[in-house]
Amino acid sequence: MVQKRLATVDTNIELHLHRTATEHRDLKVIYKINSFVSVIVKNIVGFGIFVVTDDEYKTEGLLHINKFQDKFIKNIEEYISIGDRIDNVKVVGINQESKLEFSSMHLTFEKKENYTDKNTNDLAVQELSKEVMEIKKVLMNKVGVISKEAENRILRNIEENGLITFSMAMGRVLENYQVDLGMLLIKEIENKMSDYL
Repeated sequence: MVQKRLATVDTNIELHLHRTATEHRDLKVIYKINSFVSVIVKNIVGFGIFVVTDDEYKTEGLLHINKFQDKFIKNIEEYISIGDRIDNVKVVGINQESKLEFSSMHLTFEKKENYTDKNTNDLAVQELSKEVMEIKKVLMNKVGVISKEAENRILRNIEENGLITFSMAMGRVLENYQVDLGMLLIKEIENKMSDYL
């Protein structure tokens, strides 16, 4: 009977300590170092993932990119998205701002199949836009204003055949291309005149 009573007293003391720690948000008591928790990804930045524990305490913390995997990771978004839940993340520290520090070096993450690097895509589009603007300038110096229809055809040709192929063909054509816009305009007027005769 004495053994059972001691166990109950110990359990009650432990519960009281835990309740007190919870009320005062003493993270060192709530989360033991080297314990495991589940977290929800709140934000992804270049140096890591900001997460919040998926428990009653909703404690914030950081999973630094250096503690994410046991290999070089250039972009965490290839593996994780905002809102994802990660189970069995290890608590490795508590910093001065009462935030947890985590590690997932013991876990294995697979790259997402449908991931496309938005920044790389945006840069490629910007570079292509610059090149198309240069092409338009060259053509405008030769023939004047480029219509929206002509600009769309330029873009379609570049998409279908590539920028280098289009540029090489354009250079070849422009070497010998002579245009007299006045003559083209007169021919157009002559064609319309026949409608009225």
